[in-house]
Amino acid sequence: MARRILEILGVFLFMASSFLAAQESIFGCDNDFYFFSNRNLYAINLNAEIGLMTLDTISSTLFSGRMVNAIGFSFERQSIFGIDQNEFPISKIVEVDEFGGVVREQAFSRDFEHFGRIVAGTFSLVKDEFYALRNSRRLNNQVVIFPELFVFRFENNTILVDSLNLTPLNGANEIAIKDFVMNPLDGLLYGFDFATSRMVSIDPESGVLNNTDFSQLSELNERPDFDAFKFTAFGEMLGISLDGRQRGISFNLQDNAVDALYDFSITTRNNGNQDGFSCPYTIGLRQAARKDTVVSCVPFEVDLVLGVISDGSNRLVLRDTFPAGFELLEVVENPFGGTVSGLGTNTLQIEGMDAPNGFDTIRLSVVATEVVLPGPYLFQASLRDANQSASGYNFNVIRSDYLPTPAEEDPSPVFVQALAEEQPVTDFQLCAGQSLELDPFSARLDSLLDFSWSTGSISSSIDVRESGEYRLLVSNACITDTLDFLVEAGDVLVDLGDDVTLRLGERLALDPRIFSTANITSIRWITQDTSILSCIDCPITTVIPQGLVSTVRVVVVSEFGCVATDSVTISLDRALYVPTAFSPNGDGVNDCFFLQNGAPVEVESLLIFDRWGGLTHRSTGGTTNSCTGGWDGTVNGRNAEVGLYAWVAVLRYSDGSKEERSGLVTLLR
Repeated sequence: MARRILEILGVFLFMASSFLAAQESIFGCDNDFYFFSNRNLYAINLNAEIGLMTLDTISSTLFSGRMVNAIGFSFERQSIFGIDQNEFPISKIVEVDEFGGVVREQAFSRDFEHFGRIVAGTFSLVKDEFYALRNSRRLNNQVVIFPELFVFRFENNTILVDSLNLTPLNGANEIAIKDFVMNPLDGLLYGFDFATSRMVSIDPESGVLNNTDFSQLSELNERPDFDAFKFTAFGEMLGISLDGRQRGISFNLQDNAVDALYDFSITTRNNGNQDGFSCPYTIGLRQAARKDTVVSCVPFEVDLVLGVISDGSNRLVLRDTFPAGFELLEVVENPFGGTVSGLGTNTLQIEGMDAPNGFDTIRLSVVATEVVLPGPYLFQASLRDANQSASGYNFNVIRSDYLPTPAEEDPSPVFVQALAEEQPVTDFQLCAGQSLELDPFSARLDSLLDFSWSTGSISSSIDVRESGEYRLLVSNACITDTLDFLVEAGDVLVDLGDDVTLRLGERLALDPRIFSTANITSIRWITQDTSILSCIDCPITTVIPQGLVSTVRVVVVSEFGCVATDSVTISLDRALYVPTAFSPNGDGVNDCFFLQNGAPVEVESLLIFDRWGGLTHRSTGGTTNSCTGGWDGTVNGRNAEVGLYAWVAVLRYSDGSKEERSGLVTLLR
């Protein structure tokens, strides 16, 4: 990083107000979220229960009425820093204390190289440094100003400024961020690039701008520019936007997803001089049972998620109290250390816990003993700090929050269910030739109960192949129960009758005879060409066969899954009647020679030959039972001679098969 100490044009101001001691602090360090706009300071209040974020005015004199942007809070100094850029080419870094009074300011010049508004600011959580960001700028459709990070360092009574050119990972030297904030877990600066609708991060040490890892947020189709950000104790990033649709956002960096959106309203003029800040230090506690419903005397697990943003001086004491009759069996996981007491009772206490920055999970094993009646119960944990003089986050008591509900610091629920309330099925039907598994309880209980079957098995389930009665003795530390299972024969039989032969064009109704001890839930008809069936899932179907041989199968299923099947073979008699003589004399009787059968069939071709073998007639595309597929006794429009003729016909059936027939016919007059 190339250091560039900016030319100091103003005089270092050190202001003291005699009435400060009597004044009340206008902002606190409780992870509170503040927003400065149009010379006013607002407190941001989030009501997650109704999805609403409101801004309450708490001061109109902060920065002595200056139009300041790029604001950040210093916990060590208990003061706010911002950049006053309204006297070009002079800019000032201004410091105000917790009472709102200006305690010092330092001016520096901005040459053309530095022209471009500084819009984002935040204070480091690990160093005595203030960061400010200048976005890129275009002129005549070209980037003339590249993004730059300013680092303000405090040495005695002097503020030194370094500038750091950013290196974007995607190679595009453009960025449009209204605010950023340091993540206490990785020391990176995070903000929302409204030009590309994605989150980005900046490494304040190397200047690397990561604008590739986060995808575009489709939920924010209007591309808002978020004016203020902060982190929660659990790594969630909260932000507000005042341009266009006014809204708040909760963003999950780990999942690259929006957790929640909040609407709010505020009357403020967007003049470019607005920014948000917060005291980053906070501690939070969340708790929930890993299963909402538990069984008496069966252990279940409870997770407590502890999130910390502080300076490491806290000495935390955790107390978790469950209803009477519940018992804490074990601390399964505890990454925070400390001295554990209360196992075997309903109250757990862990003293002397470390509080490193970040969030992690304490996992407990708990049981509702035999004295706990079935029903709903609530439990809640709390935190206190044994070091009341901690230099970091100070608090009296923090109560756990049940995350699935929008309410804050609400207790966690669990429902205790008696073993008998699972009400396993005890009546079964056994299908012929099959086996049946008796598995009465859910998988979550199988490893927690003892089983003893009348067959001698001690497994949670058994396979049976015979009908009869089976008994199961089930128990755990405080419950014993007996279950009787009745397994009845669930035979299903179906009969379609004997095979049949039909003439072409005839129909057959298939009405199966079904014998079953249970209700039939499914009937399905199966054949190679289902177009010959009137339906495939009805009790009775009608068959119009087309092929010489058709096999139709029926599959019947009972309510217990027993299956029966039968089939019938239908042969088709394609008998053909052909006259041996015809008299095309116009009397309306036997005037045409044609082939006859039970249903019209395509006559692909009909050839007529005279006694010397000469072709006298050829026709195609007609049908049986009609002169369209026959011969009217003429040759080239003239009456053919009386006598004996030979014929050859090719028939095409609806199933695609062909048949050739031939014979003799006598033409009479």
